[in-house]
Amino acid sequence: MHRHKWFTPMGKAYRTSGDEKYAREWTVQYIDWIRKNPLVKMSKREYELVSDGEIRGEVENVRFAWRPLEVSNRLQDQTSQFQLFLPSPSFTPRFLTEFLVNYHKHAVHILGNYSDQGNHLLFEAQRMIYAGAFFPEFKDAASWRKSGIEILNREINVQVYPDGGQFELDPHYHLAAINIFCKALRMADTNGFRNEFPKTYLDTVENMIMFYMNISFPDYTNPCFSDAKLTTKKEMLKNYRDWHKLFPENKAILYFATEGKEGALPDYLSKGFLTSGFFIFRNSWKTDATQMVVKAGPKAFWHCQPDNGTFELWFNGKNLFPDSLVRLCRRGRSDGGAQLAPSDRCTQHGDTEQSQS
Repeated sequence: MHRHKWFTPMGKAYRTSGDEKYAREWTVQYIDWIRKNPLVKMSKREYELVSDGEIRGEVENVRFAWRPLEVSNRLQDQTSQFQLFLPSPSFTPRFLTEFLVNYHKHAVHILGNYSDQGNHLLFEAQRMIYAGAFFPEFKDAASWRKSGIEILNREINVQVYPDGGQFELDPHYHLAAINIFCKALRMADTNGFRNEFPKTYLDTVENMIMFYMNISFPDYTNPCFSDAKLTTKKEMLKNYRDWHKLFPENKAILYFATEGKEGALPDYLSKGFLTSGFFIFRNSWKTDATQMVVKAGPKAFWHCQPDNGTFELWFNGKNLFPDSLVRLCRRGRSDGGAQLAPSDRCTQHGDTEQSQS
């Protein structure tokens, strides 16, 4: 709820229909959220707690409303929402003032409460670049942008292994990390600060794309190891076309961007990513291939699950062994230990776990 994802379709409905009710309702809901969710003092550690039900009520709401990841979601999306609703008579000078004060508060809050590591930190940094670039009129805008760039330039060397794998070893979050790094580059290109990203940054992003290309199946879908979700061909075609704009010389990216009409396939079939521990065995890149992807990597972080040895097998146009997408979440115990709690497609009855079929 605190990510306000419904505001963007409201804005598109307003622009498409011209019906003022959408813009009017947006301003009402926006101000109502500000009034009901004031920023209160809370330690950075409390924002990152994984609640097991012991945090409830208003404290839990505040923790999520102002958790840096949620704040960064709003920070990014409100740039497009601002543009969608700007022509509206409901976008009054008074509302503009409320909007800008709130937006500034969001950026300052993230600046002092960046997550320590992982994909949350990447998301927050990329969105601070957006904030600094989109609203340069703020006197602190340059420092917002600078903080985001510095974090991404540092973290791309921390979170990405030399073979191109993102250190959570989860295909979905690997893809998310690629697009975070690419969004920053596109914003830099548009606003004239590409030189603040070194060539090694681009080289690493390209390696990440090649990693993802290798572990994917001929229908553009991905193995669902760890917490990964299944991508669609439509989504991936859009990604490859966007990536081709950043890496126009890469023939393999062009091949997948054009569904094989242009470009060229890699000049190998099987591939091992030894540091990340992903191994791909294939006899073809085409739909009639036999392809197995095996996960056998090091201990990883965040969304990586204890699923080493898991494999998926594609044969003649079909994934015969798709991962069940079961997610296990590690949660703390009062004795200081940890236990694995099932979520997503798992249910638990007493002490017995049961996966949904």
